[in-house]
Amino acid sequence: MSLEIFKQNMLSYMQNQKGIGSYGDFAKKLTMEYDMAVKRGFDATNSIPISKGNTELMETTLNGILNTALQQSSGEHPIITNMGPAFIAYWTGATMSLVPPPIIPSPGAVSNIATTSSFITDPGIWQPTDSQSMTSTDDTLTSEGDGEPTTEELLATIPDDNNTLDGAEEVMNETGVEILTDGGEDGGEQLESIKEEYGSDNPPFEENTNAEEVAITTSSTNAKPISCGGTLDYNSQLSPNFKLKHLSIATTFPHKIKSQVGLSADDIVCNLKNVAVNILEPIKAKYPNMKINSAFRGAPSIPGGVSQHQKGEAVDLQFVGVSPRDYLPIAKWIAGTLPFDQMIFEHGNSIWLHVSCKRGGAQRKQLLTMLKGKYTPGIKCYY
Repeated sequence: MSLEIFKQNMLSYMQNQKGIGSYGDFAKKLTMEYDMAVKRGFDATNSIPISKGNTELMETTLNGILNTALQQSSGEHPIITNMGPAFIAYWTGATMSLVPPPIIPSPGAVSNIATTSSFITDPGIWQPTDSQSMTSTDDTLTSEGDGEPTTEELLATIPDDNNTLDGAEEVMNETGVEILTDGGEDGGEQLESIKEEYGSDNPPFEENTNAEEVAITTSSTNAKPISCGGTLDYNSQLSPNFKLKHLSIATTFPHKIKSQVGLSADDIVCNLKNVAVNILEPIKAKYPNMKINSAFRGAPSIPGGVSQHQKGEAVDLQFVGVSPRDYLPIAKWIAGTLPFDQMIFEHGNSIWLHVSCKRGGAQRKQLLTMLKGKYTPGIKCYY
């Protein structure tokens, strides 16, 4: 169960308050993110994942809790404590997977013959642990404190070279090993050794040899010029919704900013600001469920091409709660609306979009699809 991803996704959603239409939307989003977080994990004893949580009851309970909170005209609400019954509701009547069977025999049994029921009979208790409160306004929810790890905490836990198995494992769990060298560049011995050591699981989606392709007319929009300058500060605001840390040390695959590939650290920060302004802000306004898996990456030993990630020109994006086929209209909108340089429709354990934008000069408007490490022109979905 990855609560870090859950936290990042909810934080991103809550920071874009204009994208929250009602407390019902908030309840639906929180329920969906919690369900996905739970399904990324399993029980500690037998490694059995959950099959179905009671999302209907959780969302209904949250709606009631939030409705009550917003009727209070002023003051602080112990919102985390009050939300407890909703999380209990998720586990009430939930079911675990029937496969694999528990490895520990039931009392008095020689072995487990078959699993016939996996209902959860004890949903647990909720301990009040409020460290934050929520304050109501007319139609939005705002948080006192963003709940993120501090910049100092992030810098203390991220090595100078994070291209390691430990450093990349979380993003590879979300996507697959292909993300390490997306863009088609030669990753060098270091990243290739990570791929070999980690291996590649079969995708959870059934591959369709008859790929669905989307016809795209690329945008002629030019990138907005940006002004740059100042010292390296991870808390500096690149754009209304994104700080420098959100494109470097606070992504799923975090990396510290450094001078590399012939560019100074200031050049790279300026490139990231260009991406934030011209690519990420419009996507977030259109699709608030966007999350950044990877943006800037420190360079490993590169014998061949240089990734745009290493220049601060590219981001890898996923959209929470979106099926593989539903990425096609998102890709079409990005290509037809934004001043992108390259977009790759990437297939791994899941789908993600690699989108780049150069600062200055003409954009290539290149559209590619990656499947099993091979790149073909156009945007196609095989899942």
